[in-house]
Amino acid sequence: MKIQSGSALIWSRTSTPDDEPAERQCAICASFTAAGVPLDDVCGSLTTDLGSFRAPQSQWACEGCALVRGRSAHPPGRESGWYCNFSHFVDADRIENASKGEKPRILAWLRGTKRAPWSCAIADTGQKHVVCYAPINLGGRGRVRFEEAEVALPSAEGWAIVDDAVALLTAGATKEEMGTGDYTARAWTLCGDAVRAFEDRWGALRGGAWFSMVLWLSQRNEADVAVRLAAEAASKKTKKARTSGRNQERAATHTVGRNVVGVPEGVPSDATGEGVGALEGGLGPNADRSTDQPQCGRMGDVGSASIADPKPRQLDMFSTVGAVEPRARKRRVASDAAPDRS
Repeated sequence: MKIQSGSALIWSRTSTPDDEPAERQCAICASFTAAGVPLDDVCGSLTTDLGSFRAPQSQWACEGCALVRGRSAHPPGRESGWYCNFSHFVDADRIENASKGEKPRILAWLRGTKRAPWSCAIADTGQKHVVCYAPINLGGRGRVRFEEAEVALPSAEGWAIVDDAVALLTAGATKEEMGTGDYTARAWTLCGDAVRAFEDRWGALRGGAWFSMVLWLSQRNEADVAVRLAAEAASKKTKKARTSGRNQERAATHTVGRNVVGVPEGVPSDATGEGVGALEGGLGPNADRSTDQPQCGRMGDVGSASIADPKPRQLDMFSTVGAVEPRARKRRVASDAAPDRS
């Protein structure tokens, strides 16, 4: 069997090799096999990745692709689920897989030592057949399949981007912000220096498959996040207590209105003043209040002489009382005599 994909490599590690000449090419991964499986038995009418087939002219599928695309067996070490639900990494010594929740395991395998030939397929959605298209690598770095993209792995120094991404996520940034480069005010407040450092060093890689895979693999350190959140909560509590104390002091010294500290409520019973006389034209308590004295204009103090008819009445619309008589207009008298124009 001439191996061209991760699925064919898995088959070669889990079955007895066929000594017969490999003459049938797999339509899916382009590997060559001696027996093969009819393509119609592997791919039904609902197949959605026909455009990704490596040798679409063939009518055969290799045993490896038939295995990983079928529903006859679970992945090694799994009691449930199908091959498409997991990421797979296999080399000359190991056959391993991991779920989407086991990203640290995938990352450790990628950064570790691998014995050729090896292949790795990373499934993001868990709904697509990724391992059928994972390339075969004969060296340490190589290429891996990430969902529908093929990604070249970096050198040991290039993996520093993952460490920086983990640190930035732990400091408070989100994957969405890192993926777009559009950081919120919260991120700038929590970790502005870390954002600037990450963007200066790795921002130019944004938009590529490698950068996307790095974000997918990176996860924040939950223990450090718990410490940061506890510190933020304590800081908010202290700030709130300090603000509350200042508000109470301000209320005690600057209250306006009733119940002011240091100001008695109401008027004391022994308070002295001008009394009612202040409202009566300055008359003292012993002043003469006879009718000869001028009185202030209080309601009801107007004498009856000033009002002839106290009852309300409607004025006559055509009354001439108080009206101004119009001036009499001079009438021009026509004269038979001609005017003297001399």
